[in-house]
Amino acid sequence: MIHGFYLGGVFAAISYGMPAGLSSLLVGFQPILTALIVISLSSERLNITQWLGLVAGIVGIGLVVQGKMSWNADAQPFYAYLFVFSALIGITLGTLYQKHFCQGVDLVACAMWQYVAAGIFFLPLAWLVEGFHVTWSLTFILTMAWSVLALSVVAVLLYLYMVGQGAASKVTSVIYLVPPVTAIQGWLFFDEAFSTATILGFAVCALAVFW
Repeated sequence: MIHGFYLGGVFAAISYGMPAGLSSLLVGFQPILTALIVISLSSERLNITQWLGLVAGIVGIGLVVQGKMSWNADAQPFYAYLFVFSALIGITLGTLYQKHFCQGVDLVACAMWQYVAAGIFFLPLAWLVEGFHVTWSLTFILTMAWSVLALSVVAVLLYLYMVGQGAASKVTSVIYLVPPVTAIQGWLFFDEAFSTATILGFAVCALAVFW
């Protein structure tokens, strides 16, 4: 759910032409969805301040990605939306499963089995949809190194650790920082300018995480 549907869904949505900012915005609804599921199925409850923080996070995300939603000319919106919503469901259910069933489990061993499951999930898809041909280049190698080491290993391990240490609905509010960080990376690497709304969105997201 986390490695297959979430990471795979986001990458697939972007490959079908969805802007990175828009995919971040839609997946950023995870804390709201998580909170709704938690309060429906357990005794965990959110106070008014936490609800305000969740709503503020959505507002902040909207401000950050405002004006950055121009689709590629050859985009396929139906498939892009399908994959990004599968990513939203995947990270939400994966987080709740991890919180409920994996307390006290060794995180490295847990992550290893998740990678095995992700491999089983993706290998037939890779064979059926794209094949196994790879055009090797320095850009490809560096991109894969970042995706595997920084994202799949470091980021996911930190995320699982936070889920194990705190309330699921509270931990997932950190997801609100993804769109602002995405915008900052766009500014650093692709010369994307900040608007006043984007800077305001940064502040609102930071306030939401603090709440």
